[in-house]
Amino acid sequence: MNVKSFDVVNLLKPDVLVCDYLNQEKKLTPFFNGSVSELELIHDAGSMNFSLSKRNVLVDVLHQQYRKITVHQSVNANIDSFLGNKTFTVSTGHQLCLLTGPLYFIYKIASTIKLAQILSETNRELHFVPVFWMATEDHDFEEVNHAFLYDEKIEWQTQRKGAVGELSLESLSSTLQSLETILKIDSDKNDILNIIHNAYKLENLADATRYLVNALFGQYGLVIVDANHRSLKAEFIDILKSELLLCTSFNAVTETNEKLSQLGYKPTVNPRAINLFYLNEGMRERIVKSEDDSWSVLNTDIRWNQTELIALLQDHPEKFSPNVLLRPLYQECILPNLAYIGGPGELAYWLQLKSTFDAHNVKFPKLLLRDSAILLSEKASSLLMKLNLSFDELFEDEHTIQKRIVGGDDVSLAEEKSNLELLMSVVAEKVKTVDSTLETSVGADARKIIGMLEHLEKKMIRALKTKEEVKLKQLEKLLIEIFPEGVLQERHDNLFQYSTQFDGDLIGELISQFNPLKNELHVFELPVRKS
Repeated sequence: MNVKSFDVVNLLKPDVLVCDYLNQEKKLTPFFNGSVSELELIHDAGSMNFSLSKRNVLVDVLHQQYRKITVHQSVNANIDSFLGNKTFTVSTGHQLCLLTGPLYFIYKIASTIKLAQILSETNRELHFVPVFWMATEDHDFEEVNHAFLYDEKIEWQTQRKGAVGELSLESLSSTLQSLETILKIDSDKNDILNIIHNAYKLENLADATRYLVNALFGQYGLVIVDANHRSLKAEFIDILKSELLLCTSFNAVTETNEKLSQLGYKPTVNPRAINLFYLNEGMRERIVKSEDDSWSVLNTDIRWNQTELIALLQDHPEKFSPNVLLRPLYQECILPNLAYIGGPGELAYWLQLKSTFDAHNVKFPKLLLRDSAILLSEKASSLLMKLNLSFDELFEDEHTIQKRIVGGDDVSLAEEKSNLELLMSVVAEKVKTVDSTLETSVGADARKIIGMLEHLEKKMIRALKTKEEVKLKQLEKLLIEIFPEGVLQERHDNLFQYSTQFDGDLIGELISQFNPLKNELHVFELPVRKS
């Protein structure tokens, strides 16, 4: 398999805040926890204080959550290793997308596994475990209920509401009926179909996602965490109480956002006074504080005074669900975590949170950008060569690429227009010596002639496009493969579209080539599967 790598900042041009973070701009120093390197991560492990009691809780919960599935030996070993004070995690997280959703879901996990491998090679006295955090408490069903396979949208419809992890899968069977036909699965790839069907026969979406991700990544020791658990949230009670009574994260993030704005950055997320939801069966609604010093749940009749609220928090911490701003803090409270790997959007809002961590005396992790990738068919690679284009040129605007392909630069009249403008300025000066009122007329005539040249240039380019129609159609096919529906492939296409057609271990190849310490986009040329 041929693989080429490119600098992700130059090619994808993420948000300026993320670019400056990746470049370790000094003005951003207050918003992150030091530089990112193998040695810095090892150093952070040496200074981390994660109690044995928290390790015991984590191990007990993980063993409970893995009871329903067959667990790879390396996963069990990694879970048990948390009991030792020399085991640390590197983590990523995502929503519970149907069939794993877009490719970058996979790339995040592969990047995390690779970082754990790199650190383990760097220091064999410490143990580093890759962790996938399932966002089981999210309630935005429309973001997780679909996947795109060969441009066909597979969509799950259900009327159930609440935390997506608890959604029953009863209504999903009809959605998956056509999967075998869509995926064009041959008999020797039936194991993939079996994994999918076995996953979605389970009770709820959290169980199904754990099964599916474990089947794909269990051999690499990936540990999957569902933080929607009473014992884990009991570790978070003090911070939940501070959030409810003191609005700690609102104050900290508001101050951070003001500082970022003063530096010219636009904050990604704005805090609420209380960044918590109330979680119950079929419901996840915001908690708000009223002027009469009571707390209530939006769109319900649920209301508490302070005594009632604190009693509920102590007895049932599982009913309190952090939002996107508070979830990172929760994660770092229950994991011995050194680094979080995310996409550009995630890194942007994590950079708003260090002051919140500081306010609660919780160590802020290192932040790394996940690897990006393009899976390129051999046919597409061949078209790239035929069109005499380099891969990075495909990220220019389409008109520029078309012009390059048809030789539009060869018929450019830019030089002639420049010469004409210079000539007409000389004419205007000469005319002005005779009659200054004629100068305006010269300018108008010059604009007409330049307009004629521009019109002629467009006609020549159209003629070239007609002449090179085959090449332009080839370019269109190439761009559709890399930018389906106008977005980068990794934000649209699904893993199973490629893994069923690729004759080899695609996930293994990704992990082999990835390195989240380098900030790269990798182009994988997938060989045609042998029949």
